[in-house]
Amino acid sequence: AGATMLRGGAFKPRTSPYDFQGLRADGLKLLRIARRETGLPIVTELMSEHDLDLFEDVDIVQAAKNYYKDVFGIELTEAQVSSIFAPSVAGGSGFEYQ
Repeated sequence: AGATMLRGGAFKPRTSPYDFQGLRADGLKLLRIARRETGLPIVTELMSEHDLDLFEDVDIVQAAKNYYKDVFGIELTEAQVSSIFAPSVAGGSGFEYQ
């Protein structure tokens, strides 16, 4: 048993611009430090194509189903992300490869 990856929500979707929206780029820096110290891949959510450059070395990019079509209407190169996962709708938990 044990962890096989580290998931952290560096970007938090909120309906109000006044609510906490995550640590953003600083959160990604913390995830990179955790990856370096543990050797585990990092997983976080992409909220906007404007942040795509920040995700160049993120191992797994997560996208919410309701945002999936909008985000991935843009082209992602293999150099930018190695895998794309979305939360599984069918079992209610886990991930489903897209």
